[in-house]
Amino acid sequence: MKPATNLVQIPGKSSIPAQQFTTTTFNREGVYIPWTAAETKGRPERVVANIRGPQYSAWNGSTGIVFFDLGISFGTNSMQETVVHELAHNWQSTQVSLVWQNWLNASGWRNTAPPAAEAANFTRSGNGVWWYANSAVGTFARELINPADNYSRHSPGEDWTTTWEAYRLNLLGQLNAPVAAALQPKFAILSNFLLTQMSAD
Repeated sequence: MKPATNLVQIPGKSSIPAQQFTTTTFNREGVYIPWTAAETKGRPERVVANIRGPQYSAWNGSTGIVFFDLGISFGTNSMQETVVHELAHNWQSTQVSLVWQNWLNASGWRNTAPPAAEAANFTRSGNGVWWYANSAVGTFARELINPADNYSRHSPGEDWTTTWEAYRLNLLGQLNAPVAAALQPKFAILSNFLLTQMSAD
């Protein structure tokens, strides 16, 4: 990607802890900045970021959501989906809560290696930090829509945000019935989350 010159800045403040922002980094103008050798520290997500960083469409940081030229080039529908995805990152949680625990349970997410006796029932996540239950295969939103796209398996946060993408499509009547049916248990968690947020206002 060429250095971004056509940016859309959406004001806002992310609530995601700093340690979650490990896939890449950008300067204030939206130009990709690779991790240095000292900064990668052997972390696989940072190594991958150095390879894929220029391919990101948008970023959610402490200043809000920033779109890069690549994201803008995909058009309005894609940008709307990206906004939903990035906003959903603000709602993911590292705190103990019933909603987040239900979310982790939905795909069997765990951040410690499973015991040896259970290891065959789990797969390491795309970012190498988490494990998900093999029984969750077939409930990851992105690959249900596009079998070649397994980004939902990257982490519970990306599972959460990509499911919000599908939730939006379902509300718009643009999600096919088999995919919507497969995602109903996860959609129920999102619906419950929204009801909880509305009742808190």
